[in-house]
Amino acid sequence: LRFRIGSYWLLHGPDLEGQKKGLRIIRDLAERGHPDGMVLYGMCLNEGRAGLDPNPQQAVVWFRLCSDMHFHPQAAYELGVALYTGEGA
Repeated sequence: LRFRIGSYWLLHGPDLEGQKKGLRIIRDLAERGHPDGMVLYGMCLNEGRAGLDPNPQQAVVWFRLCSDMHFHPQAAYELGVALYTGEGA
């Protein structure tokens, strides 16, 4: 439930503060090992969402961690794209 709430605020927040609220929830979930939270947090880092500066290198760390820990298909895809395009390398 927290993932759905956090992703709603992050992706549909009415303003930057709402998006940052969602990002805090997603980051907390990612740090606790929630697979979807890890991927979404990595995507936020990669794209620079919710006021973050883009950080493709750190995004790759999250994608790889999630892929290794949970065999998450979206994490594997995002990692593959990042490595293929040279982002995060």
